[in-house]
This record gives sequence, structure tokens and C-alpha cells, in this order.
Amino acid sequence: MANKGICTYADLLTRFPQLYTIGDSNLGLADGWVISPLELKEIIVNSDSQLLSQLAPYYNYDLSTSPYISNPIPFRHNQGDGALFLKNGADVLSFDDTLLTFSQVLKLTFTSATAFKVTSLELGVLGTGDKSTNFTSTNGEITIPASLWDGTPQQDDVFFIKVYNYPKSMVYLSSLRATIEALNSIYTEQAPNASGTAAQYQKIYDQRIADIQSGKARIETGQSDRNIDPIEIDYNINEYGEDMTDYPLDSDDIY
Repeated sequence: MANKGICTYADLLTRFPQLYTIGDSNLGLADGWVISPLELKEIIVNSDSQLLSQLAPYYNYDLSTSPYISNPIPFRHNQGDGALFLKNGADVLSFDDTLLTFSQVLKLTFTSATAFKVTSLELGVLGTGDKSTNFTSTNGEITIPASLWDGTPQQDDVFFIKVYNYPKSMVYLSSLRATIEALNSIYTEQAPNASGTAAQYQKIYDQRIADIQSGKARIETGQSDRNIDPIEIDYNINEYGEDMTDYPLDSDDIY
């Protein structure tokens, strides 16, 4: 889908936290992104096109899934001890999968110790709320029961809610490849270990792709991605009665 990625910019931040730097007020340096979320989104989209082309010979159908939501993630630089849960008893953080149909990040930013606003790169401002009351976004995209909050956030604390419409193994591969592209675009002085980290992720990514191409691993989907027709095998028994047949590789390993 045009301009829609498989993973999200928050996944890249998890893989390489130095994408967001903490400034030094003594030097007049502000906090900020080394690469903006919008730029990261473009890197993801471009990188995903290469990933999908690598998988195309092995999966000749649409690999997207019904949208699903992940556990809310507090920003690592939050100053408060607030937490947002996906579920608490019968209360669940819910979303409308007819409105949130593709992978994206819903960003909750606290404007005080209790009040927050919800935004999205793709959808803009989705509403404002308070953690002491149930919240539903302006158009009903997401609902957050008050019981899902714990602790005390501070002003400017951030929580990321990630929505995906691809299998987790695809999100994993997408985040690896996009992180590699992002790291290779960063100047050394901004992230001194960028090239080394990119090389490590490249090795992991190449191995995962090689495993898929060889049949040792597969992308989990709702469809059968294997040829399940019976095949004829010539059995080979050596002089000691041992089975030396060269069986086709058939592993159900899933990343």
C-alpha cells in the first residue's frame, strides 16, 4: 500500500534509542530526533519495498493481516512513573479497525500530570483527555478506559500505542531493514556506533531472509504458504540398514 509501512517509527526507536537525543541546557542543546518521525516513516516505506520484493518469489499473495494493537510503550525519557496497560480485568484498550487500517503510531503526550493529547502522523490530532476519565478519540478510532492508567505521569511524558496490519515476523524484518537504512544515513558524530550497529542488524536480517528462502523459516499468515501436494521420495538404505534418504527440508520455525 502506497505510503504505508509495515513497521513504525517507534520500532526503529526501540532498536536504536540514539535516534532521539537528550540535549544539554548548559550548551543550549535541546532534546530532539536525529531523524524526524516523518523522515523515519519515509525510510520505512522505501525499505519495505525492498523487503517485499525479496519475499515476492516465495509469497505470491498479500501478506497484510487484520489490524491489531500492541502493548502501550512509555517513552524511555519519561520523567514520571506513569504506566498504560493494554488490559485490566474486563477493561481493554480498544480501537476501531475500520478506521485504523494500517501500521501507525498513536502518540499520547501529557500536557500536565493528568491531561493528555493523542496524535498520529497520518491522522493528526485525535483528541484530548484526562487519565482520570475514560477517553474516546474524536472520531472513535481508539478508546482508553481510565482503569488502564497507573502511576503518575509528568508533563511532556509520552506513550506510544502501535497499530500493525502485518504479521509480527514481517514487522520484525521491516524494523531490522529500516533501522539499517536509518543508521546508514546518520552522521558519525550524531551516533558514533551507528555503522557497527547497522552491520550487526544486517547480519541478522540476511540470515532471516536466507532462512525463509531456503524453507527453514516462514512468515506466519492465515494462508498456507507451502505446497502441500504429496511428493515421491526415493528411499535410500545403506548396507547397515540405516535410512540414508535425502528428505526435503520441512521446518515450521517461525520468526
